[in-house]
Amino acid sequence: MFKFSLSFFVIAGREELRRWISQPDIAFLLIAFGTLALLVGFIRPGWVAPAVVGAFMVTLGTWAFTALRASPAAIHPAIVIGAGLPVLATVAFFLFFARRARRNKTDLVPQNETNPARSFQVR
Repeated sequence: MFKFSLSFFVIAGREELRRWISQPDIAFLLIAFGTLALLVGFIRPGWVAPAVVGAFMVTLGTWAFTALRASPAAIHPAIVIGAGLPVLATVAFFLFFARRARRNKTDLVPQNETNPARSFQVR
């Protein structure tokens, strides 16, 4: 009377990867370690691999958060603010002390009287 058929669906590799990385813990770890790898890439300019791996991990993490129905528009400003504020504070800090040193005509590096080749004054 009733005919039943059983069919199997094969999950593609991309869908399997997205299912695995879309777990909230994995997605958060991808973004966290990717950001750390990007920072290592910025601190050590000759090292290209950490920056490339970090950019890839952050991209995978944001892709995983979209599978969790988190809006990329909500994630992007958080990344910009989180990365931009420390950079802005560092630039303001160095500009403040550079202006202060230039205004007071002080040495950024103290002069070494014994070796005149190594001593210099900023003017």
